[in-house]
Amino acid sequence: ISPPPGEQAQEYSRSFSETPGTISPEGCYLSGASGWYPHFENSLVTFRLETVLPAPYDSVAGGNRVSRKDLDGKTITAWEAAKPQDEITVTCGKYAEYSVKDGPLTHYAFLRSPDPGWPPGTSKPLPGT
Repeated sequence: ISPPPGEQAQEYSRSFSETPGTISPEGCYLSGASGWYPHFENSLVTFRLETVLPAPYDSVAGGNRVSRKDLDGKTITAWEAAKPQDEITVTCGKYAEYSVKDGPLTHYAFLRSPDPGWPPGTSKPLPGT
């Protein structure tokens, strides 16, 4: 999947290029517009999504990450969104992952390359990133 970027349909103060999806050796980006899951017009979605990718690739989706494990050269990650939303978007790639605890919440940053200036007190990148 590799359609050329087009103009975003919604109006903003400046324009953006958008693609419904791309899959390449660098990673993937799949929006709801790419048709990768069943979508019913004028409806919201909740979901549980599990990805199985060759290590060191990992996935990121909306909602909460409910599990992540490395097993037999694969990265298995599950994301869950209990609150209804317009669409499901997922990305995948080789990420340097960082996290910060904030009470009961964990905030994540998934970067395409490690950031040596990441603030102290955050977790270190996961192995293989």
